[in-house]
Amino acid sequence: MTSTVKTPVLLECDALAKVFTSDFELGRRHVFSDIFRFSTRSLDRLRPDEWVAIRGFSVTLHQGENILVLGTVGSGKTTIAKLLTGMLRADSGRLHLGGRVGLVGGKAVGMVAFLTVWECVQLATGIHGVEPEVADACCEEVLDITDLSDERDTKLIDLPKERGGQLGLVSALVVPKDFRIFDGLPSMGDDPVSRRVAARVGKIFDEGANLILSSSTTGLPENLSRAMILHAGEILYEGSPQIVAPVYEKFVYRINRLDRTHPKSTEN
Repeated sequence: MTSTVKTPVLLECDALAKVFTSDFELGRRHVFSDIFRFSTRSLDRLRPDEWVAIRGFSVTLHQGENILVLGTVGSGKTTIAKLLTGMLRADSGRLHLGGRVGLVGGKAVGMVAFLTVWECVQLATGIHGVEPEVADACCEEVLDITDLSDERDTKLIDLPKERGGQLGLVSALVVPKDFRIFDGLPSMGDDPVSRRVAARVGKIFDEGANLILSSSTTGLPENLSRAMILHAGEILYEGSPQIVAPVYEKFVYRINRLDRTHPKSTEN
């Protein structure tokens, strides 16, 4: 009799939803009632100027898995990343984190022009939640990957932009996490620093435990467990990556063709 070994669940969310408002004053009036409410909102009863950005998003990520969410610009990928990392609060649904979650992508944090390179890396790794006992080792690793160990006392503003440009990304990659949310895939060049960054990303993908949110099928890891297509805040299709990726490419092609054939009208 064979026994199956259950891998730990690192991320589990069910029917997450997020509502935004296009009216700042309206949002400010309702913010306290939203914060202190004891029940979830009904998405069928929206206030004026509100719209549903994410509707019914569900995913379960086990240790060792890489799950892909494909979606065009504006489909809701960044909103999902913020919901899963606690930067935004869901308006309905359930979220369980089974470990330390890290966010890779979006804007680089901690990059203050008038701080030294070492101070920027300390700040960035701190924002990403580095534990005190490994903080210095993580900072040294960032400098080693970016080849800035000899420039640690140089102010960021005095460095060529291309030399300091990877500090924020690498800081997010080296801080130990149980799983990561990739809000987009890092773009890589062919210089030595970019190759070391790509190697670090590849190692993270090889180990698994990543939710990858991407608008492109280029540069994806080979060991994807499953994939889904997100559009206008809803999952349209999911299945094996070998099936989902071609479906998504055809979907994007047709959407782009429609946009070219029927451009959105503008008011004069």
